[in-house]
Amino acid sequence: MRKIKGWIYILLILDILCGACNSPTPTDPDHSVIKGNIEYPSARMIYLFSFADSNAKYSGIRTPIDSAIIDKHGDYVFSFKLKECSVCDLRIGEKMVEPNLFLCKGETLTINFTEKENKPLITGDDITAKQNNYLQKFLQKFYSDPEVKQFYYISSNYLPVTEYSAYMEKRRNEQKTFYDEFFRSNKPEKEFADYATSEIEYQNAADKLMCVWKKRMKGEDATQDSTYDRLSDRSFLENSRAVKSPAYFHFLTLYVSDIYERLLAERKIPKNATDRLDPLYEKRNIASEYLNGIARDIVLRNLNHRN
Repeated sequence: MRKIKGWIYILLILDILCGACNSPTPTDPDHSVIKGNIEYPSARMIYLFSFADSNAKYSGIRTPIDSAIIDKHGDYVFSFKLKECSVCDLRIGEKMVEPNLFLCKGETLTINFTEKENKPLITGDDITAKQNNYLQKFLQKFYSDPEVKQFYYISSNYLPVTEYSAYMEKRRNEQKTFYDEFFRSNKPEKEFADYATSEIEYQNAADKLMCVWKKRMKGEDATQDSTYDRLSDRSFLENSRAVKSPAYFHFLTLYVSDIYERLLAERKIPKNATDRLDPLYEKRNIASEYLNGIARDIVLRNLNHRN
């Protein structure tokens, strides 16, 4: 919370000094654009959060990359350069008004916010609008719906691993069906398809690993059933199509942590019983032994960044 306040304070100072000069003209074809209108703005600034660099992406940290003035009519415009397709959030002050927007170089997205609750409405009939409408509806259906939210975040924690696994497999299949039906008549861009399908697969995998971690911490049965086998499949671990998915990065970190916890419980680390336990050292060794290619690089860079 303090970090967010610090960033907002810095951006406010910059905006006062620069007059919002950080946003280039929205007609520049090399820039991506997010624009719209806010019916009842609670502040005069709106902020765009994303991954500032590769280290931030590897560690899952989104920070402010741009800001825009909300004018007297409620209009705002972001115009910014993207080296690659990226995931962004919109915030007003400390309030998240629209999470997980997906934009690529040169794309334009219009989002209007209505009513005092700042309800977001993505307008337009192009593929960029359709893709982000999918993300919005996906979030509402599988995370924000009160009944779904209650079970996913709270009630499911009390399920045994086998029952939780069955619940997560059902949830995963429902999400894949939702994706297929949403884009049945109008296929998404490849970059978006890779991102959206990877988010489904790797968030599901991360949730399942979190389940066994919680059981292990509580001293309960943390035995993994056969549905966990696919998580160790080489093609699942080393998936270059998933590199735009934050869930993929999160899963890989949990995967190495899960192996570390199991080896620790089996007293296989440290290898010399007289050695002092160094978790960071051991996790680096695990990443090097159990992972290859891009997956190993992601985990090692994340561990080094944390250090």
